[in-house]
Amino acid sequence: MAGFFMLHCAKDQQATARMGLDAINRLVTAETLQYTDYKDLSEVAKSRLGDPMKVYTLGLDDIDKYADGKTAAQLFREDDSFVYPVYVGDEIRSSVAIQKVGGKWEIMELGGRIAFSAEPGKKRMLEVQKDFKGPYFVVYVPAMYLIMLGYENDGKLYLAPTHDHPDLKIKPLEAVVADVALRDLKANTRKYRNALVPGNRDEIK
Repeated sequence: MAGFFMLHCAKDQQATARMGLDAINRLVTAETLQYTDYKDLSEVAKSRLGDPMKVYTLGLDDIDKYADGKTAAQLFREDDSFVYPVYVGDEIRSSVAIQKVGGKWEIMELGGRIAFSAEPGKKRMLEVQKDFKGPYFVVYVPAMYLIMLGYENDGKLYLAPTHDHPDLKIKPLEAVVADVALRDLKANTRKYRNALVPGNRDEIK
């Protein structure tokens, strides 16, 4: 398990992320500024890429496959996805999500919200966990509207929600052993699976 979540940033990966930042800089204009998180146009030239975080996406089927004795690491799909926060000074303004597809890095999303949730959470956890410096990764469960931070320490995997979630017992930024978090998620998959059926959307409150 050691090194499972270590980052390996190839030059072409960084170059692709930089292309995403350049695209954001072109897209933010006087007409589009109001739809972004930039305060004014002068910030665009000051924007920079932050450190990437690896993103693991979990579907409801993935969670349902989890069982005691199966490691959390076996559950995470290795799909070479990263999100780069875009900063102006110390404040996040946007993000670039990239993924390796067919052996080639591609831009998947500009301005997505994962980084807006994960980055502040990572900073707060680093303040609390003074003896642990990462790296952190992201576990994204789109069907449950859930973003979690994860990390490996002393041979164990830990997960912590970045925000309050009505169906989880775990509190925001409360890091628990990944197996505990995954059992919590598994207890709720039926509800969210039913909500995917047309007419059942109101089941999620």
